[in-house]
Amino acid sequence: TTTTTTTTTTTCSLCGDSFVVPLAHRSTVVPYVGDEFDQVGGGVTCGDVESKLEGIDQSDERCPELQQFSTFCECEKERPTLPGFVSYSIAQERALVWAPRVPAALSFIGSTHMIVDILSNRNFLSSLYHQIILGMSIFDAVSSVGVGLTTLAFPRTVRGVTVYGAIGNNITCKMQGFLMQLAAAAMLYNISLSIYYLLVINFNWKERQCQRIKYWMQLPGLIGVMLAIGGIPFSGPLVVICQVEVPPFQPNRIPTLVFTLAPVMVTVLFATISMSLIFLKVKRQGRAMLRRQFDSTKKNQKQIRLESEVAKQAFFYLLGFYICWPTLGIILAGANQDNFAVMFSVHVLPPCQGVFNWLVYTRPKFEKSRRMKFRTSHHSRQSSQKKQYGQIGLSGNSGNTSSNGSYVAVNHPEDKHLVEQGGEQQVLQQQETGFLEGSC
Repeated sequence: TTTTTTTTTTTCSLCGDSFVVPLAHRSTVVPYVGDEFDQVGGGVTCGDVESKLEGIDQSDERCPELQQFSTFCECEKERPTLPGFVSYSIAQERALVWAPRVPAALSFIGSTHMIVDILSNRNFLSSLYHQIILGMSIFDAVSSVGVGLTTLAFPRTVRGVTVYGAIGNNITCKMQGFLMQLAAAAMLYNISLSIYYLLVINFNWKERQCQRIKYWMQLPGLIGVMLAIGGIPFSGPLVVICQVEVPPFQPNRIPTLVFTLAPVMVTVLFATISMSLIFLKVKRQGRAMLRRQFDSTKKNQKQIRLESEVAKQAFFYLLGFYICWPTLGIILAGANQDNFAVMFSVHVLPPCQGVFNWLVYTRPKFEKSRRMKFRTSHHSRQSSQKKQYGQIGLSGNSGNTSSNGSYVAVNHPEDKHLVEQGGEQQVLQQQETGFLEGSC
């Protein structure tokens, strides 16, 4: 008869049972001198001592010797935390859970507004620019729903941790991971948008030419769906969102590189190259116009100015992308993930993409409305002045206005110039409106 004895070992803990070292005190230096850490005094922190104790049994004589340094680390009662890299304070946990919901809600509202605006206008549906924005907005809206759920989709317990706000299960977590991965499609649409602006500004493509490549410009949507499906097996609870996990929760970084970093880097590369070429083209045109400003026709000058405005619109779209996504790529590539501010940025910035897109999309309409209000107030001042001139015996047509009404004197102190009101100006205004809103 053989008797098997099972020995249960307990790892030594710096703070003892049910207590942990707070995040703020892991870098606190303890006055320790000895050979345990292969260094002498000054550089040993509470985190170092805690790591050393992970390999020591509670019955080891060194355990009580090292536990005496817990007085310098201000141990606190162990509590539920988030499944991530470190333990945060209760206030930080709540902030990480609730903060992403604000930009996610705003992004969903802005993306939905763009979708409705485009679908309600038949002319927009025939414009390649609006077709690209429509695809981008759809994926932005869907991914915003995934971000807004945060820990609601988590299983109640993850890796032995009771998660704040969790009411889901493994299936809902995978579903949230799928929705989150669709954000890559919205991000990749920035490539289509940058290529569109490059063709319109640098190569003078018209709408008929643009429509030849309309299906290719929707390729980011297909790629995004494929990435979302492929990322499902690698998705899991990570801090406050179910997404493609990173080491140590994955054996290697390949899933992170394929499903997260690769789309960001490819988009940065294409968008930056396209924007650089657009900038060089507009800069050359500006210099050429300065050299030939007396020979250039008013129509050519107007066209160059419009292309500059469109280049500015393209720059604003790219700026919104740079603010939201490359930051995430840099952090996941190896930045300090133990820092609360870093993790807060990771979860708040990406859902802001839809908000920035909406602001840039509505900018031309806002500018048009502002100009119309200025012209209306200007004409009101002109009518009032003519009425005053008539009352004191002066002619309303004092030479400032031509017989056909093509020019009107601007008497506002900030605008001492002539404003054209003829038929050609109306045509150019219509072209400007369509050009800024994306018409080839």
